[in-house]
Amino acid sequence: MRRTLRAQSSWLLLALLALASCATPPLPPTAPEPPAPPPAVEAPAPVPPGPPSASSDQDFINQAIGLNDRQIGMGRLARGKGAQKPVRLLALRLAAEHTLLNRRLELLAKRLRLDVAPPPDQPPPALLTNFGPEFDRAYLDLVIKGHEDLIALCESEAAGGQDPRARYFARELVPMLRLHAREAAAIGGKFGA
Repeated sequence: MRRTLRAQSSWLLLALLALASCATPPLPPTAPEPPAPPPAVEAPAPVPPGPPSASSDQDFINQAIGLNDRQIGMGRLARGKGAQKPVRLLALRLAAEHTLLNRRLELLAKRLRLDVAPPPDQPPPALLTNFGPEFDRAYLDLVIKGHEDLIALCESEAAGGQDPRARYFARELVPMLRLHAREAAAIGGKFGA
């Protein structure tokens, strides 16, 4: 009995240490760049927002980390505010998986000798103002939309990225992201979200 209790507490301690190692310290603030001079020619009309696409490997990594950070932040918020247990469990798993995904993106950036821009940490207003089932509905909708954006970004990089390692990485992520979106849609359908 005592040996079993000791083994269980050892595993619990190991799991807690693993979770604690996932925490990342905040990056030091960078000095803002001076404002650019006004353009001499008239700027083209703004393009309506569409699915994200990457213009370079650097752009892909920065956008992917930003979209992942949004999933992580929403997941942390949903773990506490989610009304339904399946929503809270999905939020916990997505936050953990997207945290690992960001670590892999940072390693890829390091291998490609690219700098990673820290993304803004602002939760969507819809999640801050909603509670209960309305929160669950808003959260699941944002999870699905965020994963659709990540899929579009990865497909764009897989098709047109400069470095084969970045193209492979992007291609490798798409099945997992589609699974996440399907799971969120299934939970939403089950609870009318």
